[in-house]
Amino acid sequence: MYLVNKIEDIFKFLITTMSGGMLLIIFVQVVIRYSSGFLADTDGAFAASYLSMCHIVLQTAEELARYMFVYMVFLGLPLVAKQGGHMAIDTLTMRVSEEKRRILNLVAEAITSGFMLLMTVQGIKMVRVNYFQLTPGLEIPISIVFMAIPLGCGFMMLDSLIKMYHIIASRRHVAKEVGV
Repeated sequence: MYLVNKIEDIFKFLITTMSGGMLLIIFVQVVIRYSSGFLADTDGAFAASYLSMCHIVLQTAEELARYMFVYMVFLGLPLVAKQGGHMAIDTLTMRVSEEKRRILNLVAEAITSGFMLLMTVQGIKMVRVNYFQLTPGLEIPISIVFMAIPLGCGFMMLDSLIKMYHIIASRRHVAKEVGV
């Protein structure tokens, strides 16, 4: 559990840092876009080189912000799952007995784990297949961006497996108390 908590702390730090970085990047992008509008009507070497530089900066800034957002989403998956923040329809589970609720929760976590395993495996395949493809603006391997999928889904699967363990362990604990 210590390692899982440390990984969650790293994810929280990365998400917070990327959120601030996105804010700064988009702010600078807006300032550059606004300031380049003043020079568009002027002639001269400075205006031409400034507008050329602005085009490159705007393209890479928008791409970097987009990739940071992708990482924020996938790294946030396990954090939100641990807090029970994902959507759930609890109308059925609130109307059944404690034992049936435990079984439904176990089934839901098993389905979640299976889906996250599928996403992790497919994400790893995407990373492998696109290893040599570069992003258009930043010219970094697109596999770095795709790595967010197996990272986030893999740790969400781990969280789901831990929840399944706790559900099963709580059942054993209750059975020992009752004497079954």
